[in-house]
Amino acid sequence: MRGNLKTDEYFEEALRKTEERIKHLSVTVEKACREHGKDFKGVKNGYALLNTEYSKKYDILYTLGNHDEKLPEAGRGRIMV
Repeated sequence: MRGNLKTDEYFEEALRKTEERIKHLSVTVEKACREHGKDFKGVKNGYALLNTEYSKKYDILYTLGNHDEKLPEAGRGRIMV
């Protein structure tokens, strides 16, 4: 339904922003993990945020019609907390 209400350009921009957030969060979580250790609450929260962003990326790719080829890539970086 939502794919019919918004243009492909909207979802392409959303995908670009989501990928930027994933890059930023990845760097930030790695840095926090080195400084505080993997059991630090902030690191765990960072991993949870990354999982949310990867889920958004997956949804956006699906909405854009990438049902087969790009979907495995979207989940490749997912992190188990």
